[in-house]
Amino acid sequence: MSTYLLINIAIIIFPLIFTVFDRKRIRFVDKLPALLVSIGVVGSIFVIWDIIATNRGHWAFNPDHVGEFHLFSIPLEEVLFFITVPFSCLFTYESIRYFVKESRNFVLGKYLVLVFCIVAAASAVVFHGEYTVVVSVVSILTFGTIYLVERDFFDSKIYWLFVMVTFGLFFIFNYFLTSIPIVTYGNEIIGLRITTIPVEDFAYNWAMLSAYLFVYLKTKSLL
Repeated sequence: MSTYLLINIAIIIFPLIFTVFDRKRIRFVDKLPALLVSIGVVGSIFVIWDIIATNRGHWAFNPDHVGEFHLFSIPLEEVLFFITVPFSCLFTYESIRYFVKESRNFVLGKYLVLVFCIVAAASAVVFHGEYTVVVSVVSILTFGTIYLVERDFFDSKIYWLFVMVTFGLFFIFNYFLTSIPIVTYGNEIIGLRITTIPVEDFAYNWAMLSAYLFVYLKTKSLL
C-alpha cells in the first residue's frame, strides 16, 4: 500500500465511520446526493487542472510513494484526494453546523476575501511563475463567482469556522505530502513556503474547498 493511499485513508476514515454509524445527529448519509454532485462538478475541474499542471511541470509525484495506476499523468491516489478531501471537509462543515448556531452578520468576511483577491492579483502581476498566476486567477474567479451568486456567503460565521478548521487539517496533511515528499514542485512558484508547503497551496486549498462547499450547499437547497 502506497504512502499516498495511506494518507487518503487517514483523511477519510473517521468521517466515513461517523457517516455510516451516526444516523441521529449529523445524518451526513442523508446529504450524500449533494456531496456527490459537488465532488462530480468541482472535483472534475480540479482533476483536469491537476493533469494539465503535472504535464506543465508545476508539480510531480514521487514514484516511491504512489502506486502504479495512473490517470493520464497523475496517480490514482491523487484522484482519490479529490474525493476524500471534500468528503471529510463537508462532513466537518455539517458537524460545525450541528453544534454552532448560524449567523450571517460577520460583515468583515467579504472584506477579508476582497483583500485576499487584491493580494492574489498583485502576486500574479509581480511573480510570473505559471502556477502562481493560475492559482491567483482561479482563486479570484472562484470567490468572485460565489459573491455574485450569493452576496452573504462570506458573512456566515459557520463558513469562517469551516475555513479555520479545514486550514488546520490542510496544514497537517499537506505537510506530510510536501515533507516526505510525495509531491514535489517545479520552478513555477514564488518559492515562499510555510514549513515545506508552498504559499500558493494555501490559496489553492481555500478556493477549492470554498467551491466544493458552495456547490454542495446550492445542490442541497434544491434537493
